[in-house]
Amino acid sequence: MTRNKARVSPFEEFKKEAPALFENWTIRKFFDDAENINLFDQFVSSNDLSIKKKLDDKFRKFFFEVRFTKYLNSTIKYGCIDRDRRRRKHQK
Repeated sequence: MTRNKARVSPFEEFKKEAPALFENWTIRKFFDDAENINLFDQFVSSNDLSIKKKLDDKFRKFFFEVRFTKYLNSTIKYGCIDRDRRRRKHQK
């Protein structure tokens, strides 16, 4: 009796080979999207540069959104701190 081994996706193999990479929050979040995993698998399977470009573009867009969100959060945080400082100074 032969057992059918479930085929492991290239992404799952890569994830096992590079666990330190997936300790990074940004990388984990990017690959939470199944479409990104699918693009990665397609690229590894076919080595098609157009698929690589799509994956790179999606990562650039994702990373820009992460950086922009962090920038907005920092701007709001420090704006509130400055406003509170001015308010306290004015009250004295």
